[in-house]
Parts: sequence; C-alpha cells; structure tokens
Amino acid sequence: MAELNFDRLPPALPAFGKVVVSRASKTVELKEPLIATADNVKPRAMMVAAYRRVCGGTKSEFLPVCYPQVMVFPLHLHLMGHPDFPLAAMGMVHVSNRIEQAQPMRIDASYDVSVEINGINETARGYEFDLVTEFQDAQGKVVWRGITSILSRRSDKSGASSGAKKKPPAPKPSSLPELALWTLKGNLGRRYALVSGDINPIHISAPTAKLLGFKRAIIHGMWTLARSAATLPVNTEEAGVLEVEFKTPLFLPGKAKLHGEAKASDFVFEVKDANNHKPILSGKWTAGA
Repeated sequence: MAELNFDRLPPALPAFGKVVVSRASKTVELKEPLIATADNVKPRAMMVAAYRRVCGGTKSEFLPVCYPQVMVFPLHLHLMGHPDFPLAAMGMVHVSNRIEQAQPMRIDASYDVSVEINGINETARGYEFDLVTEFQDAQGKVVWRGITSILSRRSDKSGASSGAKKKPPAPKPSSLPELALWTLKGNLGRRYALVSGDINPIHISAPTAKLLGFKRAIIHGMWTLARSAATLPVNTEEAGVLEVEFKTPLFLPGKAKLHGEAKASDFVFEVKDANNHKPILSGKWTAGA
C-alpha cells in the first residue's frame, strides 16, 4: 500500500504538473492501493460562496452536497500523478458518482480526509477505476463518502467488437416534469475550473478538447450534478444519498433541461440536451438513507 500523508490539504499546482506529463504504462496494472490523507481540512467560506455563484444554490451554514469532492480535488490529483498510477490522467471522463452524506456538513467545521484508489478494471470502453473519498468529523465518524468512477478511454480498437455497430434509437423527450431550462455559455467550463481546480483540457476550450477527441469543450459532469442538486425541490444539504450516472457529454455552449419528480422514497431526476433530447445524466436523491 502506497500512502501520501499530509498534515493539511496540499496545494494542487505541483500535483497538476505531474498529472499533465503523466503517461500510461505499457501494462495497466495497479500493483497496490494508493491512499492520500489530509488532516484538519476546513472549508473556506469565500470559496464556497464562489462555488455557489457558478453552480447555484443559496447561502447556508452547510456545504453543498457535491462541494466536499471539489474541496479535496488536490488529493485526487496527487494520487493520479503518483508514479505507481498506471494511466494518463489527462482526458479522463467521469462516468458515475455516489455520495453518501451521513449528516449536514458545517462550513465552520474541520475534517480529516482520505482518498483511495484500490484497483483498475479493464472494460470494453477502456480502463475504469474508483476514487473513494471519506470525510471524518472530530469524533472520527465518517460524515461524507464519495465514490467517483472514472474512465480512461481506449486509444486503439483493441476492445472494439467486430461487425457493424447498430445505430442507437433516436433520443426521446423526458417523461418526467420539467424543472428548469439552462443556457450554458461557452466560458462555463473555465468558470467552473476556477472554483473546482479541475482544469482538464476537455472542459476549457474547443481547441484543447479536440486534442483529446471531443468536437467541442464539454462541461464538467460535477457541475451538471451540482447544478441539479441545487435546483431540485428537496434539501440536498441534509443527510441522504445522491447517485448519478453520466450518459453523454454536454457541449459548450449549449442548452439543457432538468426534469424530475418524487417517486416513493426517492426524488429521481435527469438532464437532457434541450436541442435533441440526448440524455446527459440520470440520478436520484434519497433523503436520510
């Protein structure tokens, strides 16, 4: 087990430099789990306010449900820039996320944080791994846990199936009530990058996104999730579980619609491209789970 231990949250810039120059190993294998820890991590009210301005939401004594993941993004970078991490980090895409929030997280509290990568799986699309992030309060209780699933897409056709691919069916409008229509400007990826630290080139501009296989820049999946959580007619700053699957990229500039409704004990929601109904993400919020 390789561990990186910090007595406070480390700066992101040195780790980002390592991530930028990282290259995939010839053999994609994680020899042992990678763990990074930081003690006494405390949110900065000014940064939380800036995050809300980009992602939505109103002032509160508690953190937005997605913010803890953003706050410790430097730890994620340090793991993906570690010499033993066998994938190139640039151009990776976020495929799903699960957030387990045991209690509302106060802005004025301090937390001990750990992040772990314990394996990499080969799939038809490429290589996938989970970043597992945990926040513990002063009593040692895990108050927030996030499981972030990330895909490193194949650069060759070794995993592609033979034969012609079937054309997918045309996307259909959502069957859920419409909650919001968003108009996304071309600079939204850069604005979110400033408050999240995630400056992956696929989000920054069309030219940098094209270098990594995208026709235009795409907005961060965590922005779309955070905007959804801030817009839903439920309190996602309380205890609960937020789950999401990211379906297709949301290109910038663009328009998207948020749909959702309560079903049993869950509030289910989805985001679709407003122009062609392509599914961007689908998720649910389960209060008190």
